[in-house]
Amino acid sequence: MKGRAEVFRLKSHIDNAFSMVDRIDAAELELRSHLARYLVVLVSGFMERAIQELAMQCCRRMSSGPALSFALARLDWSRNPTVDNVLALAGDFDPTWRNELEAFMDDEHRAAIGTVVARRNIVSHGGTTSLTYASVAAHYARIWEVIDFLMEKFDPLPRP
Repeated sequence: MKGRAEVFRLKSHIDNAFSMVDRIDAAELELRSHLARYLVVLVSGFMERAIQELAMQCCRRMSSGPALSFALARLDWSRNPTVDNVLALAGDFDPTWRNELEAFMDDEHRAAIGTVVARRNIVSHGGTTSLTYASVAAHYARIWEVIDFLMEKFDPLPRP
């Protein structure tokens, strides 16, 4: 699968993980908090992979031959999906896309991206951080809105 189909496939895995944690009794705060650390790593990875796949699909759609090979090779390596990196990527494709994305993202979107990446870095390097299932779920919802916005730029549905 490629492009938006791959993004939705990745999203289904994340949604399934949230669904499993959601079935744990809300009174199990410590267990849900530990699992929130796992979810923040998954959400950060999803964000990185989804944005990368959408950018790659845009290249597949708009170019071919050596130019496509070059673009896909450059996109195969990804950086942490910070707000600045996501804006820069959109702007590398079209400065208008960057401006539209910047206007679209409010403080909650920016905070969600920043928090998820920062918490993922802490957790993946063996650190401890306080997270709740509810906060990770709220960040995931904001991040999905950004990915959905990018999907319309990088891999739009055909117009009838």
